[in-house]
Amino acid sequence: MCVTTPIGPLELLELLGRGKSGYSWKARTALGELVVYKAMHDEPCSFYRFSGNKVEHERGAWLVLSRAGIPLPDPLCFDPEGNSLVKEYIAGDTGCLLAADDRVDLELVRALRRMSLMAKAEGLNLDWFPPNFVRRGTELVYIDYEANPWDARWSLEHWGFWYWANAPGMRNLREQHSMSELEDEPGHPRHQGLESRVRAWCTES
Repeated sequence: MCVTTPIGPLELLELLGRGKSGYSWKARTALGELVVYKAMHDEPCSFYRFSGNKVEHERGAWLVLSRAGIPLPDPLCFDPEGNSLVKEYIAGDTGCLLAADDRVDLELVRALRRMSLMAKAEGLNLDWFPPNFVRRGTELVYIDYEANPWDARWSLEHWGFWYWANAPGMRNLREQHSMSELEDEPGHPRHQGLESRVRAWCTES
């Protein structure tokens, strides 16, 4: 399957995932470069509200995240009229895979906490859900262009770490495409049995 973009035609190779705002595809340019093509959707999300054009929203998020020093994929094309964007493809293990395989080590926890402090200094929260991160060598990259106003309820320590700590839930997400073992209700991570691990992570620096 091919799509036309302002930077030329792209061959869609693999669906990487469906997020709150769109579907992301691994794609290839006419020159053979691997990129990510994201097509926005209008599907409802019970725990998140969008306002305005989603592509412009992601462009704005990329700007503020870049200023905050968060490692990100390079943007290649924002296309509000086409309701899509193209960005650099980051090769590596996703946070979802790392969490599912119970490979969340202290270096990864510290990298997440560094990002959290950088974002908080700018009054921002990232979307801490593990599929939004890729470990490329020793570097952790936030691959989503999403930034929200700082709110402790949705911080790494109070929200995100519970997903990273839940290896069985992440395995179920990968294998069954189900959130049933990750959340007690949409947008609210399960805590049972994870308290000591998350508490230890919150003290790492």
